[in-house]
Amino acid sequence: MVGVQYFQQMTTSWGQIMAYSSLITVPIIIVFVLFQKQFVNSIASSGIKG
Repeated sequence: MVGVQYFQQMTTSWGQIMAYSSLITVPIIIVFVLFQKQFVNSIASSGIKG
């Protein structure tokens, strides 16, 4: 958030701001998609007792 606010103060070009936001978000989405099965399994197994 701080980086986006700093970038917004420097320029008002919304295209550049959206490109910057995408560069930050895309790697997180890729990691989630790659490890989605492990995330779901860990959440499902944490609710099982005994």
